[in-house]
Amino acid sequence: MVRSMDQGPLTSDDQAPIPPPTTPLPPPPTFPFFQTDEEPWVAPVRRPGQLSPMWRLAFGLGWAAIVACHAAIWETSRVIGLSTWWLGADAQPRFLLFQLLPFYGPLAVTIAAISNWRYLPYGGIAAA
Repeated sequence: MVRSMDQGPLTSDDQAPIPPPTTPLPPPPTFPFFQTDEEPWVAPVRRPGQLSPMWRLAFGLGWAAIVACHAAIWETSRVIGLSTWWLGADAQPRFLLFQLLPFYGPLAVTIAAISNWRYLPYGGIAAA
């Protein structure tokens, strides 16, 4: 109800009702995979030879890009008609396991990066 100033003081009927008191919010749910003995801000201990998470991500994405580049070279050589050393001529293609030879190292190192392999930098050197 709207009152003008010349109608006198407010009565109990004119005042806004007071809302009931609110109950406190329940605590957030806890999930089993968040319950650890360690503090949440403590990083897990890495073994000697392991990369940090961001370096491992960069390493894995780099080797995955190399796999994609090899696939692009394969397709480009087939479209152009000039074969690479591992594909062979269009008339006489090489054995499939030999054609996939450039993919073995980069795929193995990419999988090792995903699985957090301990000696990942050495695997990268060997694959290169």
